[in-house]
Amino acid sequence: MKKLITATLLIIAATPAICAAQVPFKINQKTGFITYGSCHMDSCSWAKAVSTSIVQNTPNQVILDVRILGGDSPNVSNASKKISWAKKPHKITLVCSYQQPSISVGGQLDVLPLNDFGVPRVLESSANLYFAYCHSFNGEIDDGIKKYGYQVQPY
Repeated sequence: MKKLITATLLIIAATPAICAAQVPFKINQKTGFITYGSCHMDSCSWAKAVSTSIVQNTPNQVILDVRILGGDSPNVSNASKKISWAKKPHKITLVCSYQQPSISVGGQLDVLPLNDFGVPRVLESSANLYFAYCHSFNGEIDDGIKKYGYQVQPY
């Protein structure tokens, strides 16, 4: 029993060192790429990259000002031919951070609870944008959470 407790304490003590070795951010500054947002009922949201500016770049976080063109389609299949794009782009601000990943759209700030429980459906589009810009990752949110080792708890 004493060996089990000692082994458990060693694992817990080593955990911060493992978390500290996180993958650096791979900022996506390409233009024209399309990111899937989410679907609700019979409508899906999309975003097309217009521009990306790095506002701040430190070892712990990168702040981005991003301009995107929003779009929607009736469904995901063959959507690239059916997306209706907005006439004007809008600005979002992303904070690429392993401790407090967030997105700000129109003055509303959302801290993304990226963890093993997944992201609430209402934050799906924001999480997809976050991974697309902060990690150049365009896959399933749960896969991104695991791949990059996020454990951000809801506030």
